[in-house]
Amino acid sequence: MIKLVKPSLEHKDKYIEMIKESINEMIKQIIDTCTPWVKPGEDGLLRFIDPLDGDEISAHYGATHAAVAFITFGERTGNKDLADK
Repeated sequence: MIKLVKPSLEHKDKYIEMIKESINEMIKQIIDTCTPWVKPGEDGLLRFIDPLDGDEISAHYGATHAAVAFITFGERTGNKDLADK
């Protein structure tokens, strides 16, 4: 767990960089956790599968948000495989 404290003005840039690094690390952990949930269906199209019950997560707040996250993070980090997934 990262403990955040209010920085002095002289350390503001370092503090902002630490926050960005922490956020990027959380994003990487989420991506690493969620990418295995994307699996091909019987028709060959990719599906977002719930790891607990094995059913497709078809609700708007599941699959579409994950897809946007994969595309955005993949494009931002130059990870073409993730963006194309």
